[in-house]
Amino acid sequence: MFEKFVRKCQKPAKVPLHPVSPACSDVLTLRIVVITLSMTTIGCAGSSVWLNLQGKQSPDLLTTLATSSVAAMVVVLKPSPRG
Repeated sequence: MFEKFVRKCQKPAKVPLHPVSPACSDVLTLRIVVITLSMTTIGCAGSSVWLNLQGKQSPDLLTTLATSSVAAMVVVLKPSPRG
């Protein structure tokens, strides 16, 4: 009896293979990421304009955050290659 159980446990489990990973197909997660990155870009651009209107120089961090979030949106929104 114990030997049957051991043999049954040693068989490899059948795992279904998905062509697209579940993380990439989750629409809600994608929307949250795109909205967050868009708000970061718009917030940085608006803050930079507001600081320039006040006669102050905008910090380099705002420019870096804005360009980084735009680059991240490009990576997230580009179509994935299907092979």
